[in-house]
Amino acid sequence: MRYVAAGCAFGVGLAFAVIIGLPGADHKEKPAPIATRAETAPAPCDSDIAWEVSELVEARDVALRESDAPGLLALSGEGSKARADDEELLASMAGYEILTLSTRVDAVTVVSCEDSIPAARLEVWTTQEILEIQGEEPVGELPSRCAQWDVAGIPWRVEAVSECVGD
Repeated sequence: MRYVAAGCAFGVGLAFAVIIGLPGADHKEKPAPIATRAETAPAPCDSDIAWEVSELVEARDVALRESDAPGLLALSGEGSKARADDEELLASMAGYEILTLSTRVDAVTVVSCEDSIPAARLEVWTTQEILEIQGEEPVGELPSRCAQWDVAGIPWRVEAVSECVGD
């Protein structure tokens, strides 16, 4: 159950983890909270990357709640480490039904961004607010975690997720 919770929360390996409970990833000071935006924006580096990340995290939660494997895999790059992590997560979740999953994006920091590719490296702070799996004890809010995301493409797709690097 904890493995599934960690995977779901990894907001991807779960990569989004991401959203995962990466060991030692919460040692840095969290940046100021992000603001949300109502309209969509292009994905290049001058876009509202925090909003893009929030959209990816919400789409991930929905795909996991609805057991939508194609929807989940569409959020990561083809052949990427993040895609492989999510395929492994899906296999580990066979037989489980997620009733509730909610992940909040607390902050996004752009480490690097290249418009010509397009690609970016981000530090993403997330909080798994709740995870309920049928027949299991609910997992309440977990501490905010930092994961480093490598994203690419238009729209952004997650390529890899790893532990945030210390200062």
